[in-house]
Amino acid sequence: MRKYMYKRMIGLLLCMVVLIIQLIPVYNLEVHAESKGTVTATSLNIRSGPGTSYDIVKVKGSNAFLKQGETVTLVKKVGDWYLISFTFNGLKTEGYILGTYVKQNTNDTTPTPTPKVTPTVTPTPKVTPTVTPTPTPGTSNTTPPSNSSYKINAVITAANVNVRSSAGTTATKIIALSKNQKVTIIDEIIKNSQKWYKITYTVNKKTGTGYTISDYVKLTGDKVIGGTVTAAVSLKKSAADNSAVITDGKKKGISIAAKSAVSILSETVDVKGKKWFRVTYKKGTVKYTGYIPANLISFTKNNITPTPTPTKAPTATPTPTKAPTNTPTPTPTKTPTPTPTKAPTKVPTPTPTKAPTPTPTKAPTSTPTPTPTTSGTEGIVQFTGQVYVYVNITNSQDLLLTTTYAPVTLSPGEKVIILNSSVQNSVSWHYVSFTKGGKEARGYVQAAYIANGTGGFVDSTAMDFLNYNAATPTTTPGSGMSDTDFEGYLTAQGFPESYKANLRILHQTHPTWVFNAIQTGIDWQTAVTKESTLGVNLITKSKSVEWLSFAAGAYKWETDSFVPFDGSTWVTPSSDGLKYYMDPRNFLTEKGIFQFETLAFNAQYQNAAGVENILYNTPLYNTAYNYTDDNGNAMTKTYSQTFMDAASYSGVSPYHLASRSKQEVVTGTTTLSNSVSGKVSGYEGLYNFFNIGAYNSTSSGGAVLNGLKYAKSGTTSSSLNSLYLIPWNNPYKAIVGGSYIIGSTYIKRGQDTIYLQKFNLTSTSTFSHQYMSNIEAPNAEAAKTYAAYSNMSTMPLVFSIPVYLNMPSTVCSVPAKAYNPNNWLKSLTVSGYTLSPTFDLKVDQQYSIIVPNTVVSVNVSAAAVSSKATVSGTGNVLLNEGMNTVSVNVTAENGNIRSYIINVFREAAVTP
Repeated sequence: MRKYMYKRMIGLLLCMVVLIIQLIPVYNLEVHAESKGTVTATSLNIRSGPGTSYDIVKVKGSNAFLKQGETVTLVKKVGDWYLISFTFNGLKTEGYILGTYVKQNTNDTTPTPTPKVTPTVTPTPKVTPTVTPTPTPGTSNTTPPSNSSYKINAVITAANVNVRSSAGTTATKIIALSKNQKVTIIDEIIKNSQKWYKITYTVNKKTGTGYTISDYVKLTGDKVIGGTVTAAVSLKKSAADNSAVITDGKKKGISIAAKSAVSILSETVDVKGKKWFRVTYKKGTVKYTGYIPANLISFTKNNITPTPTPTKAPTATPTPTKAPTNTPTPTPTKTPTPTPTKAPTKVPTPTPTKAPTPTPTKAPTSTPTPTPTTSGTEGIVQFTGQVYVYVNITNSQDLLLTTTYAPVTLSPGEKVIILNSSVQNSVSWHYVSFTKGGKEARGYVQAAYIANGTGGFVDSTAMDFLNYNAATPTTTPGSGMSDTDFEGYLTAQGFPESYKANLRILHQTHPTWVFNAIQTGIDWQTAVTKESTLGVNLITKSKSVEWLSFAAGAYKWETDSFVPFDGSTWVTPSSDGLKYYMDPRNFLTEKGIFQFETLAFNAQYQNAAGVENILYNTPLYNTAYNYTDDNGNAMTKTYSQTFMDAASYSGVSPYHLASRSKQEVVTGTTTLSNSVSGKVSGYEGLYNFFNIGAYNSTSSGGAVLNGLKYAKSGTTSSSLNSLYLIPWNNPYKAIVGGSYIIGSTYIKRGQDTIYLQKFNLTSTSTFSHQYMSNIEAPNAEAAKTYAAYSNMSTMPLVFSIPVYLNMPSTVCSVPAKAYNPNNWLKSLTVSGYTLSPTFDLKVDQQYSIIVPNTVVSVNVSAAAVSSKATVSGTGNVLLNEGMNTVSVNVTAENGNIRSYIINVFREAAVTP
């Protein structure tokens, strides 16, 4: 009986085990047992955590990395990353690498997986894509063409405009159209943030169809063309970025919301080459006519016949949408996969940036105001950089801030809970919750940067949130920080009063901009003294004299010339000139502020179109070049595409890279420096787009030759040369490889603004390791970067502004107008006599001669060193018996007088 009961209990237990197994959810497998793997990347950094936001592991003070072919121990898998055990510099340690760049060895025992629950995902209904061709910043995808139903007459505006088989400069060329060739636009497509027209044309009585860049096509005819605004924009009075905005009767600026209908009347191009449409826009019962950038308008259908009053684009029915059981959810403009631009063949990726690829994000609804819920779907950040969180996404976009007024960001691989989704101004957003240091917060994040999936990490960084209210998410219009909060922020950052007035103005104009104070801990006068060292800072000698130094070693009084330290034109600036460019307060303006912009790559708002804005009016603008890659493949790239690839490879802003290159090698609207000609004797086929290694030289062409030597041989380290893509035997390798040097040797060591690259105030190599000598370069590059941003008002740009100790209470102003102070003589003679001592223009002394009594006068001649000085006291001088003092005066351009004394002794008459 007892044996029977025992068998019965065993049977019941087995049944329960089977039942429990059936009830267990589907599992993902996560590696926990050790196995071996082989590195596949040329060079691979090792991180302290599972994401590129974590610091690189250091061993004996050096950044740890792995080379292609090295074997490591795979300890466990965390999302798309492996925790590995490895040996570097003789020490065994652990760190994380991205799984993409390691191949698990097949002869190893398969690691024992640990089950991990995957939540059930509701299938996404099949949807119809929206036809609006507005790209999300950073995209490299092509917006699919709509089912076009318009025919718009246009004309080609340049000679030899290529028509291609598809949108993109690498597509097959069909034909080159001549200037004034008539075409018909039948569709428009966005690729790499650039608009392409699909056109039909007739050449030699043959009709063809293809794609061409919209920049070289102009609308013609007197028909009114229907259009739809693709992003919120102000209506300008004239075709210019700096034009005033048209206002209504209440003096309120006319702002046109996304998806609003307009009527296109004509097209024009501003002085910068930017295309604008003249449009009419109806607000209520009032029509307004003004200008909108052409890239913010897409053509509407039914543009075949004249449409005097275009029908407003249909809006969503306000009736609440039921749960998407069978009803398809409209999808906004195609959201790009935010995987970084793929590096070209054989380009190493030292800092892996590939994003995780979890289950695709569920399509958001079109309702602009989400209803928060208490539960949601687990997600993971899949963007390669820092992702900003917003408390508001309507009209202005207000950043979520900490109590120290720093923007809250999410890092790659970080865990979020997707609570709801919405579309605002054609951009898809997720309303998410996340945890920082054990505290929950919620906010809006662009949907493109979040994917459904598990395995994300939770940030343990402790922080308190300033403008977050967990109970009620804000979707009402806002204007950023309140004035009171902003004043508190400026004080918390430690900005002196002399900084605040201009920062307030910038905040009013750009409420999403963030201004961080860098408390340098360096005394102002100490910094000026250190930076005044001869040869450290230079300025062109063509500047007026108040900008130039007359200090010893900087100026030669005997020749009235300034001592060059680079070539024949770069000389030492005056103390006042140096102070002007060093004082950050002089550049807290809409343009000047960009020398303080942090220079990390942010694909959320940096794109190829912005790069083209920087390259405008240079030989690199809208220009492609051909080269052969390391595999012997013939390649074609535009310079803007190359700078975007360089940004992905180096982690540096493409706008900074383009501005820096423009500053270094562009010599005119149609000319470039010999650094990038590829034709310098002895260095044929070599290029240096950033003048890296082109250290100062006073010999003719010396700096260029030094730079080309670097392009040929690089450093003495073969591993570094591999990362730098040395030799730079084509423009692509020169730009992409050079960008890595800028990123690794400047940006990543703390010199992450243009200002800090010129004036190194960091704790590493303070006052040295400065990229450029030209003190005007930061302001010049800032202006170029400013030109790249077409809609900077809504971008969360971050600026790091230095603050010195003991700064002057007033701003160091532009040097007061000054004049040449040289009042030296280069020659002084008395006809027929020799001066004693011999004339020496460098010595301040008196001279003497003795003449017989029979000489009643002497002729004095003198010439000034400076052509701007005047000389008096020369000519025929009558003599008395005895001592005669002759004074020759030199008056400098600035009014300073220097007197040269000749004592002439006339002997007494001899008595017979």
